[in-house]
Amino acid sequence: MPYFIMPKSLATPSDQTSCFVVATMNDISHLQPEQLRSGRFDHLLFFDYPDVDTRRAVAEVHLVAQKQEPGDLDMGRVAEMTEDFSCAEIATAINQAVINAFVDGAARVGMAEVERAVRLQAHTLIARTKPAMIADTRARAKAAGCIDVNDLGTAVSIEDLVSDAIGVGVGIDL
Repeated sequence: MPYFIMPKSLATPSDQTSCFVVATMNDISHLQPEQLRSGRFDHLLFFDYPDVDTRRAVAEVHLVAQKQEPGDLDMGRVAEMTEDFSCAEIATAINQAVINAFVDGAARVGMAEVERAVRLQAHTLIARTKPAMIADTRARAKAAGCIDVNDLGTAVSIEDLVSDAIGVGVGIDL
């Protein structure tokens, strides 16, 4: 559940060239309160666990990256099975499914390989192994006034948020 912290744009006195900085961190509890006070950052964004549509999209992206065809799978079921998975945990499960298919001698990943990978990954999910830590992180984000990106809807992208913050269209390759 990373935070994207966007500080105020900085201008150098010599040439008045603007500099835009984006920082990320998983735990803002390590920042001093004065670092989070009003005026230090333009935006504090909080990314909670992905919703079902985002989980589906993340799984599809990682399947395509592994040269697999998402259309061969029941992606709705994949999205349902990966509840409580972070985006990184979904990526790990898809990578494991590809390894499972290879070990099984299959040319393509099937639902059996995905289900096995998800079951294996489910035992180590941070959301399930450290629920108190997740609740604390959510509470800290709310207390710090973070914008919960999940509340903004799926149409909002990092590019949109950064473009709005600096007033210039940008493209970000994450």
